[in-house]
Amino acid sequence: MVNSHKKNGPQVTIIMSVHNGESYTNEAINSILGQTLTDWEFLIVNDGSTDGTKTILKQYASDDSRIKILTNPKNIGLTKSLNLAIRQAKAEFIARQDADDISAPSRLEKQLIYMKTHPTIAVLGCLDSSFNEDGIIQTATDNKLSPAQIKQYLRRGNLF
Repeated sequence: MVNSHKKNGPQVTIIMSVHNGESYTNEAINSILGQTLTDWEFLIVNDGSTDGTKTILKQYASDDSRIKILTNPKNIGLTKSLNLAIRQAKAEFIARQDADDISAPSRLEKQLIYMKTHPTIAVLGCLDSSFNEDGIIQTATDNKLSPAQIKQYLRRGNLF
């Protein structure tokens, strides 16, 4: 979660980009719909999908007014698509969701509480697990990193 310094609209804007994600996007969206925190907007960028993604997204947006679809006529890539969503965000805090992520039900609530009680924090990550097509966990991250450890890891790549 990132503090965007905006202070109008919902508490959290979730941003997600998807390109040809019809086989897994439902689970990602449903995990946001199932959050304990409900004061959010969900900006989903359809990044030039050529499969059934557009139909799936359109249905979710028609069922829940907190979901807004932004459409790229052609695939422009993850970074440009996320920047498009960030420019449209109305919330003070921005949360990232990948189209193949499944967020724990209390993720947004816990992250928002942490960000509000630690105002000097600019970026917050969370623990994760990777699983296969059968839902079996392959890897799990269960250790919290100190700021010094994060700085060290960031020299080699992006943790967030």
